[in-house]
Amino acid sequence: MNNIEKITIKNGETVTIRQVIPEDKELFIKGFKMLSEQTKRFRFMSAKKELADKEAEFYAKPDGKNHLAISAGIETEQKQLGIGVARIVRESEGSDTGEFAIVLVDSYQQMGIGKHLLTRLFKDSLAVGITKVIGTMRVENKGMELLLKKFKGFQFHHAGSGLMEIHGDLEKALL
Repeated sequence: MNNIEKITIKNGETVTIRQVIPEDKELFIKGFKMLSEQTKRFRFMSAKKELADKEAEFYAKPDGKNHLAISAGIETEQKQLGIGVARIVRESEGSDTGEFAIVLVDSYQQMGIGKHLLTRLFKDSLAVGITKVIGTMRVENKGMELLLKKFKGFQFHHAGSGLMEIHGDLEKALL
């Protein structure tokens, strides 16, 4: 499961897709600062001002069984840039259901990275027995809705207060 993939995105840049590692903590903190207020609202359901150190540490330490996370990054000669991450956290020990989330830096949205991240995450999740996912998104987050509609097996239900619940079957999603 720890393989590294290189993909070429629509703007010609090469993006590295790989499992999140503890050293990614600083990339999460830097990447968070690159998110627009709208993207922060879409991902965190509020206009979060900063990513707390404790949150970044949790995000950077998936265990590969109950917490899985896949990152997207760009490497230049000067630095490494974290541009996105997708994760699933199992509801409880032994459950076949996990809550999922994805976020991409605004300038890298709509370039195919999200589909690659989720495909890899869904495959890795199935390998450890997570077959269903749940999530919550803002109704106005049309980019997320369009992304998930590229996969089969997802259902969307209005939950009130401008939110939508998402339910997905990962086996159907990867058909």
